[in-house]
Amino acid sequence: MDINVAINFVIDKVENPALKHPNLEDNYKHKVKHSKTIIQKMKKIGDLHRYLKRFEDVAPIGDPKRKLYDRFKELGLKTSEDIYPEFLEKFKQYVDDVTVLEDFVIGKEYSSWDISVFAQTYDTRTGIYLIGDKPNYQAIFLKATFEEGKYPNEWIEPDQILKYYMYSLKSTFKKEYKFNAVILNSNQTNTPIYVF
Repeated sequence: MDINVAINFVIDKVENPALKHPNLEDNYKHKVKHSKTIIQKMKKIGDLHRYLKRFEDVAPIGDPKRKLYDRFKELGLKTSEDIYPEFLEKFKQYVDDVTVLEDFVIGKEYSSWDISVFAQTYDTRTGIYLIGDKPNYQAIFLKATFEEGKYPNEWIEPDQILKYYMYSLKSTFKKEYKFNAVILNSNQTNTPIYVF
């Protein structure tokens, strides 16, 4: 089945009605627009299912994640939580069709969205993506910005040795930070590193 059928199913039931609703506040519409962008970047129905699975259960009362849900309900809008069971029923034979490491071919072009969807972070601002579950990561993806980036990454030896500035917090680099520790230990754990 074409991924666009699944994408349109979600957008037509949740995002578009919310964006068109005259009483939904702009701060909520901003969240809906962001969600719509993520959904439109999906390449496989299983990846979309993974994203929607976070809405399988309604957040408990008092949880900040519940504010959008409660506002949608007040306005009579369908939520992702409402449509999740229907999505699962409609696309159940495709939910295992997810992006896997073998889908990425060295030398081909991929967007930050492709990587963030695969890593299930849905955040393109990240520079380091850990693929899989701790402690047995399947791979590490590094976003290396060579021009106009915050740090001057550069190839010391083209496509072989990279000068890469690892994760920092408030401009402080520490090898103990999770991302950096995983990279530094990648030789011992045999975790491949891919640069994009």
